[in-house]
Amino acid sequence: MVCIGGVLLSLTITYLYACSGMKNKRNEILYIGETYSARLESLLDSLFHKTDIFEAVIITNDGEMPEEIFDHLSQSILAENSGIRAIQCLPDGTVAYCYPIEGNEKAIGGNVFKNEKRRADALLAKETHEITLSGPYSLTQGGFGIVARNPVYLMSEEGEESFWGFSVIVLELPEALDSLLFQEIERNGFQYRLTTIVEGERIVISSTADYQERKSVVENINVPNHTWQLELSPRKSWYDIAGFAWILAVSLGITVLVTMLVYVLEERNQNLKERADRDSLTGLINRRKLMDYIELRCGNTKMPLTLLYCDINDFKTINDTYGHAQGDVVLKEAARRMKEAFWKEDIVARVGGDEFIIVVERCAGMEGCDKCMAKIRTAMEKPFLLSQTEVFVSTSIGYAFFPEEAQDVQELIRLGDERMYEEKRSRKRKAADR
Repeated sequence: MVCIGGVLLSLTITYLYACSGMKNKRNEILYIGETYSARLESLLDSLFHKTDIFEAVIITNDGEMPEEIFDHLSQSILAENSGIRAIQCLPDGTVAYCYPIEGNEKAIGGNVFKNEKRRADALLAKETHEITLSGPYSLTQGGFGIVARNPVYLMSEEGEESFWGFSVIVLELPEALDSLLFQEIERNGFQYRLTTIVEGERIVISSTADYQERKSVVENINVPNHTWQLELSPRKSWYDIAGFAWILAVSLGITVLVTMLVYVLEERNQNLKERADRDSLTGLINRRKLMDYIELRCGNTKMPLTLLYCDINDFKTINDTYGHAQGDVVLKEAARRMKEAFWKEDIVARVGGDEFIIVVERCAGMEGCDKCMAKIRTAMEKPFLLSQTEVFVSTSIGYAFFPEEAQDVQELIRLGDERMYEEKRSRKRKAADR
């Protein structure tokens, strides 16, 4: 009976372990999916908007595109970005400029409005005044091609707008995408598939070589007049098979196992929550956790608080001079000093690259605020040792009072940020006057 009870309890624990492990893995994949889809969307957007450079030249030159300038800009863009097949300018929709010419000779003279496969997308770009995409299309050499058309409009002296044509960039997929990004997904033990639907057919733009159909997490990637999808799932299984076998093997020690397993799961969930609330570099709470805290505090207008918005001046210079690793040393040391300068009930958070917010509970009026800001400046006066060199840094600080000046978290941060930048501008003006 005890044996049967132990086996049943082991099976129950195994099931709970499976559910918990799958939930944690799914949450991890959801986070990774959001992160990588945002990075892909940003990369594609930056590539599509390379066409803005040519639009600016055309508008500046009253509808003219000097061939020498077109070639020079195109050569520069192709040198800096892999996966660009061609760059074109199409006055009235006709390809008049193309770089490189080699391999694209047939494109010269073609009119996009007379091409049945391209006409609809071209008209959409013209009507909406927005970049539109055509494709992806299968290429004979393998992979896919995608065309981004940016409609160019000129403005007359009378304020009337007239259509000039298009500036166009032709990309090769997946070469134009960040291959390191996909390699990173695979190194983390996941498989991926990037797809879109063209004319009712699902096209696989890029995927893990041995991709297997599983219940995947799907993230949408919004591109002009299209939606791409990034599918992610574990490479092996959603379930930890080895863990199940181990739990079943120790059924005789089930009572001890339950105690240990509950402790491990609680500890793991607590660590995940702690990592979600903390800045990984400095150990301070992050922006999301800070916003939650201030929003909760703003529910009690009888308890005032002071928000201090701090920024390290010329931090970019430190990174450029000593390297990002030494810049991280400055951030960690600055965080430690700020934390030590205030009371335990005060909140110190890192909200950006070199930006910190401090929520001070015991700070009465402007006089108390000045004392708190003086604490920060005093803490930062001591030199930072970087590569055997003493480096001195300063901070710009803004402030905001609750509830006297602002009654919600957004207004508090906006006001503190505004005053911080005003002090930063004042510093620059004083430095320039010297």
